[in-house]
Amino acid sequence: MAHALAIRPSQIDVDDVHVDGESLAISKFQMRGRFAMRLADYKDEDGAVARLGGVREAFNSPFRPFVLATTSVGQEGPDFHPYCYRVYHWNLPSNPVDLEQREGRVHRFKSHAVRLNLAERQADAIRGGGRSPDDPWRLMCERARSEAPVDTDRIPYWIYEGSVRVERRVPMLPFSRELTRLAWLKRSLTQVEQLNWTKREHFSVSH
Repeated sequence: MAHALAIRPSQIDVDDVHVDGESLAISKFQMRGRFAMRLADYKDEDGAVARLGGVREAFNSPFRPFVLATTSVGQEGPDFHPYCYRVYHWNLPSNPVDLEQREGRVHRFKSHAVRLNLAERQADAIRGGGRSPDDPWRLMCERARSEAPVDTDRIPYWIYEGSVRVERRVPMLPFSRELTRLAWLKRSLTQVEQLNWTKREHFSVSH
């Protein structure tokens, strides 16, 4: 907790574009970024360099920063699922695989969305027992799996329905390519997922 809260605010350079007579003028000013940071090395308000790893670890805690902005650099590898279930696509990728990779950063094993749904539906598994269990999540996961309609490791560790879902947010700016690209990506992503399920079923039958 101390390590996450020790991250200093970052300095963000902002271009202020305005009309000066018949031409455009650009002036600069700085803003503090305490609750929103980019996933990169940056200089804090004292000029010291804060490392990427510290920003990632702080984001994966219940404490600030609550918003993390990254380019396609962050769409593969890093996991951001412990306390996040929303992905804001500022620029949509050009193919459905990249879209899936981005959203896969928060759709992981025992993700935040899964744990919130477990707490919502399976809290009775740990209530009234007298003393707190060493691992309440294990008890809730075991009960949820025993109630699942099929025997699979995906439920409840990867998928568990409830009021919380992984959210995809896209700014639909007028005249932007996102207006048409999102529909195409969703269609293509559905086809990719159906193909993957077909391959898995074929493998299990052949095996």
